Parts: sequence; structure tokens; C-alpha cells
Amino acid sequence: MRFKLCLILVDLVAVFWSASLAAESPATPPGGFSFTGTWNCSGNFVRSGKPHRSTYEGRSAAGDAWIELVETDIEPKGYVAHYLIGYDTRKKQIVEIDANTAGYAIYTSPGWQDHSLTLTSTETVSYSVPKNRFVFETKSADAFVVTWETNSGSAWVASDRLNCQRAGDAKAEGQGLPTHTHSQARAQSEKGGLAPISSR
Repeated sequence: MRFKLCLILVDLVAVFWSASLAAESPATPPGGFSFTGTWNCSGNFVRSGKPHRSTYEGRSAAGDAWIELVETDIEPKGYVAHYLIGYDTRKKQIVEIDANTAGYAIYTSPGWQDHSLTLTSTETVSYSVPKNRFVFETKSADAFVVTWETNSGSAWVASDRLNCQRAGDAKAEGQGLPTHTHSQARAQSEKGGLAPISSR
């Protein structure tokens, strides 16, 4: 299963290899913001009110063609997310490859709107999950908010929200990332379990 997933991810990266994070690319955050570095995040699962704490590690990858983010949950433990965000010059859209132990998913966005980036799920997903999206909002050079929303009908509903503060120097060289896959357990975490199902 893991070998097959690796092959699929290699194919996906090859398809979107034309991604670019040059200054003029829509994938580049506005105002000089950079995800590079270490972030401490805290918030809550909106529906249950249960606390949620995690860390984000960010860096550029594949010759600056992608933003690479790894999220590791501290409370509750058991969730590790691995994201690759880049720009597809052929389709003129931002792409997020979301790899996880349950499978994989692809998200897309037309680009940053002011200081907000909305990445919406596509039909390319290998597991059962409601239509969902990630909304990233930069607040300053050292702070951002990420909200995970679902849509089972006609309206988007916030399910998980994190406020993230920079913990390290964004320009530090050699920032390492955990070699984990994306364990999509967030929905189950709200129920008190850690089974790797669908999504956050």
C-alpha cells in the first residue's frame, strides 16, 4: 500500500512539476510572508470545543517549486499532516497535495485574496470525506490562522481552527522536516478516537 502510494505521489508531483514559487506566482503569500520555520499553534475543534494544539514545520522544497508543510498534533496526539503546495502554470491554479496514511487528496485554489488562501477539495481523493477546504489567513509576518471547514450541504461550517505563532527564525537554513506521512484523523479526533479516517 505504501509503495503504491509513493508511486502515485511521484506521478502527481511529475504532473505539477511546472509549479513555481517565484515572486510573481499566485502561490507566493503576499506582503513578504513566509511559512518557512517552526510554528506553535493552538485553538479548538469548533463543534466539540475540545482544545487542539500542534506544531507546523515549513520550508521550500524541490528547488523552491513547492511550499512543504508538516503539521504534528500535540493535543490530542496521533495526527501528522504532510502538505505540498505549489502553482500549476497550465491550469493557472494553486495545488495542494495532501498525503496521508489513509490515502491521498488534492486541493486547489485560484490564488491568494488579500491575505487569505482558500484550498478546496477536489474529486481526487482516495478515501471517504465530505467536501472540505483549508483557509489560511496571514495576520503578520509571525502569525497565521488556519481553519478547516466542511460542507455537507449548502454551507461551509468551521470544524477546526488554529492560531499559529512563529517559534523560530524563518530565514534559518537547514530546517528539517519529519519524514511522516499525513495521518488524516481530525474528524475522528473530535469523537475522541485516533483512527486515520477522511480528514482533519
